Amino acid sequence: ALAVNVLIDFLLVEKIGIVAGAIGTGVAFAIYTGGHVLICQRSLGVRFTRLLPTLLRGLAAAAVAALALFAFGTKDLSIFQWVGGSLAAGLGYLGALLLLRELSVADLRAARSLVAGAISRRRDVPAEG
Repeated sequence: ALAVNVLIDFLLVEKIGIVAGAIGTGVAFAIYTGGHVLICQRSLGVRFTRLLPTLLRGLAAAAVAALALFAFGTKDLSIFQWVGGSLAAGLGYLGALLLLRELSVADLRAARSLVAGAISRRRDVPAEG
């Protein structure tokens, strides 16, 4: 994955600029993720076909988030567009996962409890001094 990332960056940076870095990183992450799916499949005996519905729902939710970001603009954004787009994308992603039944309200409550507990434990740790 690293070699592919470096190669794409090397080949494209002069032609298309900094966007080449994003393309290289995206391709590298796809290779990295695919490799880990194969490792999990072989090591844990998890069949990829059982994960396919989750993958498709996650991709659909990512598309909703991308549409929300696109709606706020792609060039010369104000701080309000950055924040609004980020909030809309995050809420759209979670909303899509809820509508597609990949997540439930109980899942969100459990996640909130885990985060709140971690924050609470962090506050209780005495500062080093």
